[in-house]
Amino acid sequence: SSPMLVPLLCCRMMKLTFEFGFCEDTISGLVFVSHALLHYADDIQLACRVVRIAESLISGNIHEHSLRARLTQMTCSVKALVEPFQAAADYCLNGYNSAKIVGDVDNAVLCGMLYCIAHFGSISDLIGLQRYMVNFFHQMAKHKRIGVLHSVMSYFDAVTDLIGNGDSCSIDARIEMKNNKELYHIAEKIQNTYLMHHVIINQMNVYCYFREYLCVTDLAEKYRRVHTGMNTGTKRVLDFLPVFFEGICK
Repeated sequence: SSPMLVPLLCCRMMKLTFEFGFCEDTISGLVFVSHALLHYADDIQLACRVVRIAESLISGNIHEHSLRARLTQMTCSVKALVEPFQAAADYCLNGYNSAKIVGDVDNAVLCGMLYCIAHFGSISDLIGLQRYMVNFFHQMAKHKRIGVLHSVMSYFDAVTDLIGNGDSCSIDARIEMKNNKELYHIAEKIQNTYLMHHVIINQMNVYCYFREYLCVTDLAEKYRRVHTGMNTGTKRVLDFLPVFFEGICK
C-alpha cells in the first residue's frame, strides 16, 4: 500500500460524491483530501479550508463521535499549522472523549498522545501535563500500545527536564520507564522513524531552553540524516520544529 495512493483515492471519493451525492464516507474523503493537499501539494491554506468543511459536516452528524474519533488525528495535523497549540490541545481532548464514548481504544490512545504533544507545545501547565501523562501511561500499558507509550515517554522526559523534577513515584512499577537516550536506541533497533522524530525534537527543545545551541544544531543535522536516510519523502507535521530551533540557535 503506497502512500501516494491516498490522494488518488481521495479524488475518486470526491468524484463519486459529485456524481451520486453525499454520503458519510464523503466526510472521510474531505479529511483525506486536506491531508493530501498539505503533504503532497504544500497548500496549507486550501487544506485548512477543506478540513473546516469536513468539521462542519461532522458536527451534529448522527455518527459524530465515531467520525471524530477516527478523523481527529488527520484533521489536527492540518489545524496545528494554522491554529494555536492551545486550540489543538482542546481539539485532541474532544477526539479522545469521543473515542472513549464509542469504545474506540486505538483512536483514544492516538488522540491522547496528540493531546500530550499539543499541550507540551502550548507550554501552559507542564506540571498538570506531567500528571496527565502518568495516568495516560497506565492506559497505554493496559492496552499494550507500546509504540505510543514510548513516544509519550519522550515528552514526559522533556517535561521532567524543563520543570526539574519528576512525578514517577505514582507510575506503576510494571511500566519500565526509559530516558530519551534509551528510547532513541530502541527506535534505531526497530527502525521506528516516528519515535526517532519525537525523541530528537524533544531533545532539541530542551537543549534550546538551556541554551546549549551547538547541541541543537548537531541534532538538526541528525534529524535531516534520519529523515532522508530512513524515511525518504515522508513529511510530518512537526518537521518545522527542527528548522525553527536550528534557526534561532545559529
